[in-house]
Amino acid sequence: MAYQSMLLGRLHFVRWGTPVMDDVDRVLREVQRGFAALKQPLIGISLVPGDADPPKDDVRAAMVRNMDELLRCNERLYFVMEGSGFRHSVMRSVLAGLLLVGGKRGRVAVHDDLNTAVALVAPQVGHSASEIMMAGRLHGVVSAERVAG
Repeated sequence: MAYQSMLLGRLHFVRWGTPVMDDVDRVLREVQRGFAALKQPLIGISLVPGDADPPKDDVRAAMVRNMDELLRCNERLYFVMEGSGFRHSVMRSVLAGLLLVGGKRGRVAVHDDLNTAVALVAPQVGHSASEIMMAGRLHGVVSAERVAG
């Protein structure tokens, strides 16, 4: 499994490694189960660390195919693509462009910093940013140094 995830109330939080096809479907099923159990839309954070390898073409295509179903189950999605420099900036721009062209404006956002996304999500899910970060640490979706620092 190339990801870690947690469900904290309405928040579905995923930290990706290098995604493989089974992971894409598994994450979608997690979101669908959370939506069905809570009977209300989730708020999603999808974190891609700066050192993660990009997904292969078939995996990326599956992620795009699943986007409409993810948005059926999520009120908003926050993509955090960490990393600095030209390569990471281009990756964020490409993702943002794909999402805007796909008609996802207003429901999907792309950020370069996890703290920014968590601060935006916290009031929507009824947990403080520090509660989200600590729960994330316990579930392996947030690194220890991020919570400590």
